[in-house]
This record gives sequence, structure tokens and C-alpha cells, in this order.
Amino acid sequence: MVLALKKNCLVMRDVVLKGSGLKGIAFIMLLALLAGPVYAQVGGESLNLWFRNYDSNSSLATLKLALEKTEDLYGKVRVRRSIEITQGRAALLLKNDDSDDVDIISFVPEESRIEDLLPIYVALEEGLVGYRVCLIKEGQEERFKGIKSVKHFNERGLVIGQGAHWPDAQILRDNGLSVMTNVSYEPLFEMLAVGRFQCFLRGAHEVMEDYEKHQHLGLTIEPSLVFVYPSVSLFFVHKDDVELSHRIELGLRRALIDGDFKKLFEKLYGEHIEALNLSDRRVIRLNNTLLDDQVLDSSSRRGIKIDGKIEN
Repeated sequence: MVLALKKNCLVMRDVVLKGSGLKGIAFIMLLALLAGPVYAQVGGESLNLWFRNYDSNSSLATLKLALEKTEDLYGKVRVRRSIEITQGRAALLLKNDDSDDVDIISFVPEESRIEDLLPIYVALEEGLVGYRVCLIKEGQEERFKGIKSVKHFNERGLVIGQGAHWPDAQILRDNGLSVMTNVSYEPLFEMLAVGRFQCFLRGAHEVMEDYEKHQHLGLTIEPSLVFVYPSVSLFFVHKDDVELSHRIELGLRRALIDGDFKKLFEKLYGEHIEALNLSDRRVIRLNNTLLDDQVLDSSSRRGIKIDGKIEN
């Protein structure tokens, strides 16, 4: 799947206005007009987003925002739900490009994923994926009270559940925590409910949604701890899908500039963050050796140097 594009594009550059209270504020100025129309493929283009991202309010809404912000250059495109496959299988299909089942996936980067796929370096949830909260079985709250460190956590005999293909499982193990994994996502909630492990560690941006969907299993959110380590979620596409990566990055950066990214963030996560009381929780800090500083720096950039086409 490659979006059909004409090469003519808008060229816009940053202009920094100095003085009069506008110090350091970047504005975008239009320098040239399109020489011809820019369009998606005839007959309507569609993109398959990995099903778990599609089912997540945040991932789907963020992708749609990026696509809407670039309709003037690329035309309209529909986002469809992919077939239901594991994260590892989805990444493999995207890498090999041997299927039309997955065009876009969002997950935490690691070295192999960055080498195999094409990452779009805009953090999707402002780093909230690195703030992790335990989803636990109701009635187990006492087991977590007073914990102040990884050592204390382990002394309580607590085990953390994670997906087998998630980098987070390795991050937790690298920090000395006991981890139980499963290849599929949904069974992890059942495993927690029957006591196979005691903490299903979820990002602060997703734990409330998980709780609401699975509270019928007798699950609740542990109220006192937050595990913190550097992490981001990024969109990934196939290595050769450069035009698509340009479109998504451009759309996200336009949304950052005009404030719509922040508005979406507050709409998606504002109430959840408040409900979780993250600032009042005891922080257990962990190292993340799978994510280097360059990835974090690239993902946190807020400016845009050109508009209409992202440079390689």
C-alpha cells in the first residue's frame, strides 16, 4: 500500500519573530502554492491499523487527527481495523510486507523494531506509557501497601503480568522484577483474576480503559504505586512506506503547532490522570536499557522545519 502523490507540494518554513513579547515563538509562513492537485489513489484509500490500536480510543483518535490535518495535501483516507493478531505477528507482517492486513501499528520502540520498521518520531501520549500502574484483583490492596522499592515488591512475592512480545516485559526483568507473560493480550486479564500473577502493569494512559472493560472480572486499580521509566509509543509503518510516514508525521506536527494535539491529549487522558492521582503515589523508578537517548530526544521534538513534505 503506497499513497499515490504528486511531487508538487506546499513549502512552508519557520519564521521566528523577535521582540514585542514574541520572543522564541515559531510561526509558519506560506512561501509557495501547489502547482497541481494532490490526491489519494482513485477509488478511495484505506489504511489498516492494528486491531488493538484501533480498539484503543487514543491510538485511533490520534491517527485520525494526523490524517485529517493532511487532507489538503494527500486527500481523504479511511482507517480500518486489522485482523486480530498478536503484536509480534503484526510487527512481522508489517516488516515483511507480505500481507495487506496491517499498514500501521503503534507500540513502544526497541532496537529491532526501529531496524525492521519505519518509526514516526512523535510521542503519542506524552510519555504516559512510561508511567505504569497495577491493575489488581479486588481485595489484594493490602499486599501493595507500604512498598517503596523493587526489593520490597519482590519480598511480597508479587509477580507482574505482561505480553510476551512487549519490550516492557524485558525492561521489568532487567530491573529484577518477576514477570509472567502470555502471547495473547486478553487472557492476561483472566490470568490476573485467577491469581496467576498479582499485578498487570499498564500505562497510565490505558489502565482506566482496561479497568472499565474488565471490572466484571473483579479487578480494580491499585491506588498507591506508580512505576516510572523512560518510554514512548510511536507509530510504525513498513520501511518502504516513506510517503505514509511523511503524512503521519506532518499531521502530528501540525496538530502540535496549532494546539489540537494538546486538546486531544486533555480530552483523552485529563480525567484519567486526575482519577489516578499520580502525583500522590509512591514512585518506583526503573531503568530502560532498550530505549536510547536519541530516540527519546527525537520523539520529544515539538517544532517543524518545513511543511508540505517531511525531509528524509
